[in-house]
Amino acid sequence: MRGTVVKYDVERGFGFVQVTGQPEQVFVHISDTNGLPSLSVGQEVSFDLQLTEKGPRAVNVRGNGRTRATEQVLRRRQASPSPLFFAIGTAITIAVMAATMAIQGLAWLWAYLLGINVATLLLYSYDKGAAHRDWLRVPEHILHWAELVGGTPAGWLGQRLLRHKSTKGPYLRIFWLIAIVQILLVAGVVYLRWA
Repeated sequence: MRGTVVKYDVERGFGFVQVTGQPEQVFVHISDTNGLPSLSVGQEVSFDLQLTEKGPRAVNVRGNGRTRATEQVLRRRQASPSPLFFAIGTAITIAVMAATMAIQGLAWLWAYLLGINVATLLLYSYDKGAAHRDWLRVPEHILHWAELVGGTPAGWLGQRLLRHKSTKGPYLRIFWLIAIVQILLVAGVVYLRWA
């Protein structure tokens, strides 16, 4: 059969295909796409129809050419945004450090902690906006890296204020592991210094 993708949730990996020449829509899941990187609204596909308890389902889905949206997905996957966001986070950290050391006379450690936390919160904020648009997302490992090198307070604040990454279990497990290790390290340093 042939059809056109009319709805597709990239994050959840499923959507619906409008069968050509028929009023019905058929459920489609990314696992049934024979290795296509993703589907996008407006993409024409060929598929086999499978009847399930929940209704018709498209299986063995094959793309009939690429849409502009599919091309964008492929380009995004080919060029990793990690170096870009790493550089942005580093530049923000250095700029805030330099400004606070020059203007406020902060010691380098306090200036660094302020800088990395400002950078982390800005990365969270950008990623929250990008999640609702078709923008380039900040990879989770970059957010975790920013937290690992001192941005945990801003990460926690971003989760609370922006409600971003606040319900994503795997992400939160890594976040809290980083936070606990940092708390233990700080407690150890304080103990050794005052013991």
